Amino acid sequence: PMWESISTHAIIEAVAGGLGLSVLPYRLAEPELERGRLRRIRIRGLDLQRKFYIITHKSKFLTSEAQSFLDEVRRAESYIPPIPSWRESGAGDEADCPSGAGLNG
Repeated sequence: PMWESISTHAIIEAVAGGLGLSVLPYRLAEPELERGRLRRIRIRGLDLQRKFYIITHKSKFLTSEAQSFLDEVRRAESYIPPIPSWRESGAGDEADCPSGAGLNG
């Protein structure tokens, strides 16, 4: 069965409670990973990275507040720590499975 929720907290609690698995952004799950309530599973051949873009209307003037926000985002980007590699995170090879294997049982 499939379960959906708009609450990421509810999803994390469900997974931590043994009700299944989920695909979530690392930063969202990081506290529970560090506490040991969740673990990462690497699926070889599957890369779930995503990119974010700031977009604006091509003909609209940016207010000083909007420009300040853009400047702050650009500055903050250099402070965001990288996501730990599999070896650094202690996920271990036991959590490594080939694409599509071991997820249904």
